[in-house]
Amino acid sequence: MDVTWKTNIWKNEYRLFRGKLIVGLLKRNTWNNDAYGEFNGSLLRFKSLGFWKAKTQIRDIEDQRTLGHITYNLWKGTAIIEYEAQEYLCTFSHWKHNNWSVRAGAESAEYRMNFWHSKGEIQIEYLPDALVLAGLYAQSYYGVLSMA
Repeated sequence: MDVTWKTNIWKNEYRLFRGKLIVGLLKRNTWNNDAYGEFNGSLLRFKSLGFWKAKTQIRDIEDQRTLGHITYNLWKGTAIIEYEAQEYLCTFSHWKHNNWSVRAGAESAEYRMNFWHSKGEIQIEYLPDALVLAGLYAQSYYGVLSMA
């Protein structure tokens, strides 16, 4: 399945589209890097654990349960996404974080961002919807660090 996304000028809101139909949203708080999102019915919150911490909790939308977490390796520019007791590797293929992937076995998503970082596309192969959002969030996390 192919999905496109567009972001606003402040890069704190991502809208996901299938054709012209909006199918998801990721909205990040500019001040604390927390976010919430929805994609194909999967509703999640992302809570960064303190300022400049290399870990983010993945929580349900009501903020009642922790469903997983993202652990960043800032030196390597990678992340491990653990979601519902399974690990997924998030790797960036370019130092600008323009292209990246999230994968575990046959499940994967390939992300590509345009030169201006305002839109991109995602090619999804069997990856759960929540992980598609987590991959977009991981890139936005690294994007904030590169702007600081």
